[in-house]
Amino acid sequence: MTCALVSCLLAGSLLAGCSRTGSHVHVSGTGPAVSGAPSATATARPAADGVQQVVVDATDDNHFKPDVVLARVGKLRITVTNPSVFPVDLSFPTLGVNSTTIFTGKSTVVTVDVPAAGSYPFVCTFHEHEGMTGSLVVS
Repeated sequence: MTCALVSCLLAGSLLAGCSRTGSHVHVSGTGPAVSGAPSATATARPAADGVQQVVVDATDDNHFKPDVVLARVGKLRITVTNPSVFPVDLSFPTLGVNSTTIFTGKSTVVTVDVPAAGSYPFVCTFHEHEGMTGSLVVS
């Protein structure tokens, strides 16, 4: 392959939410979902304005850290940072909340109004099948 073709293929893969593992390219959403044990837990803390807040980072291995967030009923402000090389997003399917796409080196703030105690899953819609999932546990 020519260098130009390889560059185009690589750029297209990154923009499409793909990841490279070993000698093949994996397109997000194809293949079985990957599950795993939670890697980290964080508790949301009140900010000066009284709104709960927490920071969630994307990782290069397509996971959220922390992937378990503990909070109380009410408004929650989540700052999502992306030091990863892949574009990501944050979605709460059961709450109808979706962030914009977060590109490398960028961050965004997602505000969630949590109506009741319970467990609310969150995902990256690009990398959910690679295990980029988490849980908001509300008491």
